[in-house]
Amino acid sequence: MRPAITFALTGILVLTITSHSFATKDAVRITLVQLTVRGKSPDSVIERMPQFFEQAAAQQADLIVFPEYVLGNRITVDHPRVRKFFALARKYKIYAIVDQWAPGDD
Repeated sequence: MRPAITFALTGILVLTITSHSFATKDAVRITLVQLTVRGKSPDSVIERMPQFFEQAAAQQADLIVFPEYVLGNRITVDHPRVRKFFALARKYKIYAIVDQWAPGDD
């Protein structure tokens, strides 16, 4: 069976994917965040993230996805911004993805 996809726009994009192929759920809600980081420091971006997590939680999202490099590049999982990102995911109980380029990924 093909998944059914619905969209809801509330400042961020929320996808609801319904499929019978998921083992434990009939639907997965995914929040996709698009934000501009050009000209802004990565520290200012992490300070903006709680509002996105709050909106995703209000939409009952299971997963929130941010653009690549929004936390900076060539940083490790021990970096303070990454730790704040993890803390937000735990606080709102949402799986979270942000693509990063760690040192040594060349």
